[in-house]
Amino acid sequence: MGDAATEQDQAMARRISRSWVSFARHGDPNAEGRVIRPRHIAGSSMIMDFSNDGPIHREDPLKPRLDLWQRHGAGR
Repeated sequence: MGDAATEQDQAMARRISRSWVSFARHGDPNAEGRVIRPRHIAGSSMIMDFSNDGPIHREDPLKPRLDLWQRHGAGR
């Protein structure tokens, strides 16, 4: 089976890899001039969505579902 990754797939992999390496080296995924992710705020439901158009900081689309589970004691 050949490599089915598209150029977009490879570009995404490079962006994510650079963020993880930067985090491992510097404790900050935004190092080296990249502004990717704002600092986390406790209680916030914002997530980083790595899309084909680049990283997007947005509200977690699963938050209502996760809140429902939490209200009904799931996972306890």
